[in-house]
Amino acid sequence: MCYVRSFRTTLTIEGMNFLAITKHTDVNLYVYTKSGSYNGAESNILQWALIASGTTRGWGEHKFTPIRFDSFTSVEVVAGLTRAFYITLIAAHVIYNKESARDFIVARNDDLKILTGIGMITFPLGNQFIVSR
Repeated sequence: MCYVRSFRTTLTIEGMNFLAITKHTDVNLYVYTKSGSYNGAESNILQWALIASGTTRGWGEHKFTPIRFDSFTSVEVVAGLTRAFYITLIAAHVIYNKESARDFIVARNDDLKILTGIGMITFPLGNQFIVSR
């Protein structure tokens, strides 16, 4: 799980990438989103909206694996607000945070910042999570 904060303008998220542990292996993925932070929604899938699902081929730990645009429903991040995202795979093949803390800023510019979150141990959600992997 991670989240995006928009500063000056409403942004449209039309796709995403992720780091996969596996390379040249098909992975089944699901992408969920919700307005606000993921805090308090870590174990309740009913608080999340599914915006992408399908199979893609992992590109490995050092190259971002794209989520196909044709399987992704775009979402808006309204200026001044936060939107959480949750990318999950059926098997544990995603690298979700190389940092050791939550809320680490992984990317930022004048329009937005992207912050790290947590990784779930169980699929699709549960009460067990870890911070880095």
